[in-house]
Amino acid sequence: MIVTINKVAVALWFMCLLGVSSVHANEENTDATQFLSAHLLSKGFTDLVIGAVGKKNGEALQKTRYFAVECTYKINRCRVMGEDSEGKRLSSWFRVYSQQLGWQAKKSIRKHARIQQSDFEWVMTDGFLCANKLAGRDEIDTGVIAAQRIKKGSTLCDLHILKSDGIAAGDTVSLTSTTEMLQLMIEVKALDSGNVGDTIRVRIPSSGNILQGKVVSSELVESEIK
Repeated sequence: MIVTINKVAVALWFMCLLGVSSVHANEENTDATQFLSAHLLSKGFTDLVIGAVGKKNGEALQKTRYFAVECTYKINRCRVMGEDSEGKRLSSWFRVYSQQLGWQAKKSIRKHARIQQSDFEWVMTDGFLCANKLAGRDEIDTGVIAAQRIKKGSTLCDLHILKSDGIAAGDTVSLTSTTEMLQLMIEVKALDSGNVGDTIRVRIPSSGNILQGKVVSSELVESEIK
């Protein structure tokens, strides 16, 4: 059986979201599909299509108390867990699809670090945490940095990203120094974030020495050799 939940249904469900999951968690004779629908709607998903995976025993389902949901959004699978009247644990698997897609972090990202598309995957995400203001598919580019720490597995929201024309901590940039005799340019790693005109710390990878320099562009820091 495949169940489709459109935006009209979402509006009706949303009026009682806070009560649905808690009631279902303690109520017998609850349908697993309805339990899953309530859980996903409470997470902010819309336009859901839910289909059962495998065959289920109808009589057993009528005696099941459902209490938890686990979803792997990357493969569009959710498991509804419950127990029968004798306390035996049961699981029901579902395929779940939603038009609500977004970026999910594959690793933790530090505050002010450069956001790389390779650090995220485009999957079905938990939009409720973003108040439905997910970062769009085209919003990750070389000019975006993290406005706050982003945990591994979390959803990328609009509030997590900032546009920056400067340098982000962790960037590899060029450091230039000019004296009366010569001009030196080497690759260094930025230890701080900064916009054009800011002074930041950089580390020379080969020696580990830390210097300070003024941000000239998104790829260049200028320092004085004393």
